[in-house]
Amino acid sequence: MKIKVVSVDDFGGGYCVITRDDGSTFGQQFKELPIEDATAFDTALVRVADEAVVRTCAPAAKVKDPGVIARIGEEWDVAKDVAK
Repeated sequence: MKIKVVSVDDFGGGYCVITRDDGSTFGQQFKELPIEDATAFDTALVRVADEAVVRTCAPAAKVKDPGVIARIGEEWDVAKDVAK
């Protein structure tokens, strides 16, 4: 992953472009990052980028359990628990 900071305002807000490992890119806004300390800024920006990459990744397909597949088209009664 690569991060290119495009802008930063006086309040720690700004915009960056994130390049994923596969080469695809997307923009991400951020706000209230610690601009008084370069190391703290870098750490916070990497956290923002990591969260954005996870949030924007395509979801992985789930593997269906054979028991779930067996229920397709099957009608079944659900017992009702009567609490007193």
